[in-house]
Amino acid sequence: MKLITKDTDNAIVALLALARLKGKAVSAADLSAQLGISHPFLRRILQRLAAHAMVTSRRGTGGGFVLVRKPESVSVRDIVEIFQGPVLLHGCKVGDELCERVEKCVLRRKLLVMESRLISDLMNITL
Repeated sequence: MKLITKDTDNAIVALLALARLKGKAVSAADLSAQLGISHPFLRRILQRLAAHAMVTSRRGTGGGFVLVRKPESVSVRDIVEIFQGPVLLHGCKVGDELCERVEKCVLRRKLLVMESRLISDLMNITL
């Protein structure tokens, strides 16, 4: 199991770089060169972040991508959920229904506790 995927990791790196610029726009090409992330890959990440109102893009001279939110208001959980969906450690559902053993499952309770802690920890890590 991979907790943080490559997309999520690169999104965190890109957002940290944008946070350091304090509102100054940077092109995807310049950011790509600075971070060592391929331009098409980074552009796709930035577009996804823009679709979730994390960054915005400006066209023209002095344009590029800018972090929209305050760095301290962006948690790692926010970023994980954009690229990977909800943070879940259990697989108690079979399709849309709960597993038939859900009430007797000892593992489920333990995983829910771990999941709750993990979500809390991810929320406490901000840009």
